[in-house]
Amino acid sequence: MTAVDLEWVPELPLWEAELLDEGQRLLRNITECVRGSVDIQSEIEPNPLCVYIKSSEGQMLYTNSAYERVFGGKMMSAGRLSMAYLNGALQKVAHDSDMLILRGSNYAFADHVGENASGRSMHLQTIKHSLLGVGHPKLAILGITQVLKFFDEQPHSSVRNLEEYWTAFRLLPERDQQCAVMISLGMKSKAIAEKLNVSDKTVDNRRDAILRSLGLSNPMEMACLLCRFQDNGFGQFGL
Repeated sequence: MTAVDLEWVPELPLWEAELLDEGQRLLRNITECVRGSVDIQSEIEPNPLCVYIKSSEGQMLYTNSAYERVFGGKMMSAGRLSMAYLNGALQKVAHDSDMLILRGSNYAFADHVGENASGRSMHLQTIKHSLLGVGHPKLAILGITQVLKFFDEQPHSSVRNLEEYWTAFRLLPERDQQCAVMISLGMKSKAIAEKLNVSDKTVDNRRDAILRSLGLSNPMEMACLLCRFQDNGFGQFGL
């Protein structure tokens, strides 16, 4: 593989549900590759999306040509730590979503921004799946990223910074903050309802209201955000 065409972008981005389905398909096929001792690279290489497989330490074990075109730059990514070459906002998203997988989540989804190898800002969607149970000692995380579009402006001009998110979070009612933390810890609505002495439906309604207030799309993004709060010293949530 060679790193070429840094402005490459798929012509027809997948809908979110289709991206999730593609992640499940690749997960099944890679599991079969491991169990059948089939070459994993041959499975991920033809995919038009940016596909990569990482170890639990963050080392890139496999990447396809699409990934290298967007993120690799002049050096191949395989064999390197992702944090050594990812730009700006991508480092934080990569770290937070990796931590969710390594702490036991089966998958993580993020709608986010980042920069390609030439520093151009992009709107991205990423799905990650856990490979910890496939029977290979090194494989930990399967990642699939699609480029939705390029921006001319820098990422921070189109995305709220962490301080703004923290202010919005602190403006939530105390019980909503508690609810957000419990959701991010992976607790089910029934368990949260019992803890707060409310109905399951109330928890679901409050969850949707919290996501709207914070400008987030799903509970996984909220968990990533709270991890960022914690990692940057805004608060401790036990994540």
